[in-house]
Amino acid sequence: MRTLASIVAGLVLVACVPAGTGRDAVEITALPIVDAADWRDPWERTEAGGARTIEIVERPTTVEVVAGERVESVVGLHAVDRLVAPTLDGRLLVDELPPGSAFVLRPDGTATFTLWDLFDPRWRGRVPRWQPVADDGEVFDVDPLDGPGGPAKVGTWAEPGDLGFFREPDGTTGLYVLGRLDACVRIGRPIRAVDLRDPTGSHPTTLRDVPEGTELWLGSGDGDLVLAWTAEASERVEPLVELPAELVGIESLCWSIVVPDGRLLGLEEFHLTVTLEAADLVSLTEIDGRAEVHYDDAAESDARAILWWGDPRVAIGHPEADPPAATTVVEGSDELTVAFPDGSRLVLALDERGEPTSVSRLDLVGLPALGAPVGEAVGLPAVIEVEGEPPPGPGFDWVPYRDVFLRARGWTSRGERRTVVRRGTFEGIAVEGAAARLTWRLDDGTTLRWILTPTVRELGGTRFAGLASRWATDDRRAVAVAAQVPIRPVPGEREIHQSFRHLHEAGTALVGPGARPRVTWFTSSQSFLFRTAPGRTFVAAFVEPAAATVTTRFDAGRELHDFEIPLRDGTTSTLEWLVVDRGTADRYLAADLWARVYEDLVAAYQEVAGIVDTPALPTLEWNRPSDDDFLAALERHVETGEYPAAGEGWFDVFAAELDRVAEAGIANVIVQAPWVSDAEDPAVVGSLHAPRDLRVSELLGGEAALGRLVAAAQERDIEVTLWWPSAYAIRAPIFVEDPDRLVWTSGGVPDDGGWGDILVVDNSAPYRRWATSRLAELHARIPFDGLWLDSWDGIAVPTDFSDPLPTPRLDDALALQAAFGELGLRLVVEGLAPLGRSDAYGDYEVYEGPANPLPEHRRTLEAIRGREYLLYRLGTGVGLDVDVYARTFAAGGAVKVANLDEVAALDDDDFDRFRRINRAIVAVGAERSRRSLVVADGRWIGVAWPGAGDELVVFAFEPFAVETDGPTDVVDVAEDERRTEAGPIVLEPYHVYVLDPAG
Repeated sequence: MRTLASIVAGLVLVACVPAGTGRDAVEITALPIVDAADWRDPWERTEAGGARTIEIVERPTTVEVVAGERVESVVGLHAVDRLVAPTLDGRLLVDELPPGSAFVLRPDGTATFTLWDLFDPRWRGRVPRWQPVADDGEVFDVDPLDGPGGPAKVGTWAEPGDLGFFREPDGTTGLYVLGRLDACVRIGRPIRAVDLRDPTGSHPTTLRDVPEGTELWLGSGDGDLVLAWTAEASERVEPLVELPAELVGIESLCWSIVVPDGRLLGLEEFHLTVTLEAADLVSLTEIDGRAEVHYDDAAESDARAILWWGDPRVAIGHPEADPPAATTVVEGSDELTVAFPDGSRLVLALDERGEPTSVSRLDLVGLPALGAPVGEAVGLPAVIEVEGEPPPGPGFDWVPYRDVFLRARGWTSRGERRTVVRRGTFEGIAVEGAAARLTWRLDDGTTLRWILTPTVRELGGTRFAGLASRWATDDRRAVAVAAQVPIRPVPGEREIHQSFRHLHEAGTALVGPGARPRVTWFTSSQSFLFRTAPGRTFVAAFVEPAAATVTTRFDAGRELHDFEIPLRDGTTSTLEWLVVDRGTADRYLAADLWARVYEDLVAAYQEVAGIVDTPALPTLEWNRPSDDDFLAALERHVETGEYPAAGEGWFDVFAAELDRVAEAGIANVIVQAPWVSDAEDPAVVGSLHAPRDLRVSELLGGEAALGRLVAAAQERDIEVTLWWPSAYAIRAPIFVEDPDRLVWTSGGVPDDGGWGDILVVDNSAPYRRWATSRLAELHARIPFDGLWLDSWDGIAVPTDFSDPLPTPRLDDALALQAAFGELGLRLVVEGLAPLGRSDAYGDYEVYEGPANPLPEHRRTLEAIRGREYLLYRLGTGVGLDVDVYARTFAAGGAVKVANLDEVAALDDDDFDRFRRINRAIVAVGAERSRRSLVVADGRWIGVAWPGAGDELVVFAFEPFAVETDGPTDVVDVAEDERRTEAGPIVLEPYHVYVLDPAG
């Protein structure tokens, strides 16, 4: 095997060291010194810890708290329902806590009151009643709060007013305000500061469609309100507010959002953090050995809460019985318990008839993991069936049906289908070896079985253990199983999750939301759950790929994940719930643990699916020609019948730019829309991205010009990736030749993916054979390097309701990927899945001229600045910022370049840094695994990757020194410099090094 040192040995790179950063210019004593040994095994830096939460279900409650040494710990109280005058050891915390709010006490004598609302129209089972309305020509749905939908969370903290929920066509929901939104909360403690963000600062209050002159007023409720903020007109704003000086010290807080007359304001989410004086409560944070803590509240409280301690050295004493020698079922008067020999324990709450109503608790190898929210009933499985006859039905003729649409611009339904959820009656539990099988009987006599089996798995360099969960049914109408996974958060926990165009990284102390967009695993999500805290790291992942849809929300002290898991031959893929009794609250170490778990899951899934990994490369995605650019070639063809001559077509224009591409160190170019399309039909003049066939377009230069482009690129060591469609134009011949290639929606019309000019193609075996055959023939003539798979998020993995049992076509999509891999092609996926290289964050579309990003592009860029490590295995388009670009690639992600003019506009230093990182990535990129972020004094200053043997690849963002065990061979990839050093090794910013023990 070639080592990294041998890979870079042949490089001849241009070096440009920023002024003042050379080794001679920096005294080593002024530099951070890090130990290379810390990068080998991040689990050695994790912490143990005990259970630190207790659920309050009655008043009073006494809690035994244990600490092995004297500690001062943050103490928090999360109000599941309204609490009035909550006390600890007889001392009043606050006057009141609304539902979904929290009080957190710190050892420094301060406290925070936190309130949040994500404006979920289905909060706690609420049933929205949507009504369509039109506004400025746009139609959306509204659900007024004074209508029949029922109570909403906002009604628990705000005064009644002209409020309601809105829902846009894409499913986005929020709250609308007409006139004003007023609220007050009685705190009973002096207020020092107010912030419209959660305590971590990562979740801001977000307003949308903000009318100019919208105002926020603050006050105590005893006098006039004070103006704290006035808005300019904006599509979206996150207001920053300070408590006016004259209000410092008030003990109740009132606020009013006032909207100009007749105007609507939208709220996406609301967060309020209030800093309080609490010096009188400091002794409650002190624990010395063992103590009893007494909780109480007023009679008018609802008495549902979660009390917690933040320090991992604190434990709440509730010892469990030793695990049994074999899986055992124990039935009590109100609980049914399944105890496993590894210490895992499932507890079901029973009603008065002895029927399970909820998974009240699930411990994994003795560690709390899942459980219903306090006083709620969740977690029991159900089957999902599809009713109705599959479209399009008998006598279907595609061409006249299509032509009616083309004239009327609307499809006629060929028959609707709907999904129904069916629950059964509990029959009992059977033990089979170490496994437990729970059975429910449905009303037609069929059954649903939930099988739980102890399991262990190596992930991320450590051993996890827990339960493997699988659902099976003999209901032949069932397409999926509905299952809820209510995770019990741990104070100080770090959670990391990628979904399509959304990155989620948060620390939780039970005082903030965990809501995320609805996603489908293996198409638009990282496809596993990950959380870590001192004492517990939790992972939930399928053994084999499964296109489960997952909806996430935070309520009642739980993060609730609602799964719809597809069935295959009557059974689901196995979902493993895994824990290890160590973890961290450190954001950087948590990111390393997450990335290593991610890496092992990717390897396992790719092996199952037969898919070869695709390393990230510096890439140009120049989305040209535009439809307007193409029009001139089309007009000339219509007038003369001629196609572009050699050197004039788009492929030749692109080839003429390759010297600029190579000079910048870019190693891959994506050629968009090379196929025959609607754009070249004079009667349509449609989109280049509405392909009609897998033939190279002659109006772009044809195969000859594409061949010249590929050859010229490969002469410069640049790979060429072709855009691959997941849908075809409505007029495409493939649908005429075989209408079975159409995909049908539940509404009984062809699935157009929301685009209107294309139709999703059935990617099962007949299409797969045809498509791969055409592609293989083209590849034999033109040896391009890879494919960019369009719209993996949704379109490439469709659910075809013409199937008797419609489920997402993930297996077919993966088979198509595997077939492409057998051709030796690299794969980049527009979506987010641990299969292939994902490309799913940001959508930067400025392809020429100077940088001119839109506000949403700037927001996307700033959202990842300093958090680029979250883009692990993920590509993004955010515009060109060299610092963000370098950190993203260093951390295992990718930033696509959309505009060569932006590269040309870089100053000399930035251009050299840009080129240096590109060439280094090409040199060492394929060899990297087991990422470690380099951190000093709380700053992220580099990335280290173990290589072959004892080698390390190190990316530096700031000057720092590395302490090694002895003499080390150092290869500076940027300068092609080699040296051997025995002392701390000084690394220069924006250089990449290979460190290898000498000898």
